[in-house]
Amino acid sequence: MDLFVKLAEGKNAGMEIEMKSKYGFCLLLLITVIMYSTIAEAASGVWCVGDSQKVKPYDAVEEKNIFWDSDERVVKLYGAKNEYVAFQIIVNADGEKLQDINIQADDFKSGDNIISKDYIDLFKEHYLKVTVPSSYDAIPVEDAGIGEYPTQMVPFRAPRLGAPFDVEDGRNQPVWVDVYISEDAVAGEYESYFTVTAGGKEGLKIKVILTVWDFMLPHETHFKTYIYYGSEQIQSALGYQSSYHKGFRIVEDRFFQMARQHRLNLCPNIELKWGWKDKEFDTYLEPWGPF
Repeated sequence: MDLFVKLAEGKNAGMEIEMKSKYGFCLLLLITVIMYSTIAEAASGVWCVGDSQKVKPYDAVEEKNIFWDSDERVVKLYGAKNEYVAFQIIVNADGEKLQDINIQADDFKSGDNIISKDYIDLFKEHYLKVTVPSSYDAIPVEDAGIGEYPTQMVPFRAPRLGAPFDVEDGRNQPVWVDVYISEDAVAGEYESYFTVTAGGKEGLKIKVILTVWDFMLPHETHFKTYIYYGSEQIQSALGYQSSYHKGFRIVEDRFFQMARQHRLNLCPNIELKWGWKDKEFDTYLEPWGPF
């Protein structure tokens, strides 16, 4: 009301109420139009892709692909029980910088059956700037030139570089969505909605249809993978002075647990062959059994 009073200063008392009403309505209408315009523009730049595609900062918006239909704003996923399925939500800023972007997920529902949103993890994908092209034996690696590539995944809950986040004008910002289908999930077709917000204001709802097949994957994987891991990688990235630091061990364990959940083998360096690290993997292997 103070704003309206100031706007009405200098007017006679008989006009003050009318001025308040007029300015109040116009101001409210202007704010509503600006908010709707910003949110609508943000929504028009939201699109989705599958889990095997790397979206670069300046890639064109995809209206349709095998996972996504922009007309219906629907993503379709398929998976077995005890499996992780994933897709990516990309927010594109076209015309202006977008601020305070966030995404909320609902439970997946199929009649009375529910897959809780607690089984959904969201990650902001961090772009790594490559300045020297990758090569092998002095031969350039195809499609591995200089530029920015989505590499590190930052949990939304991270106090730094997590959510909410801004998207600079003209750029994409991918968000990785991980969905775990529990062992006790009932087979069927589930639906959920992911809501993209800008500045706390709702902008777009994405419908996700998840088909759960009526069989379960075993805990033991029969697909062998190899991803080299050395403790110096986490030390360097997160600033730990020593791998003996208590906080380092907690973080390292989370990396191994996540790899295990996604059926990937993080292969430590030669230290494991000497035996001193064997016990460190008990908490990693014991609940799930061998690979």
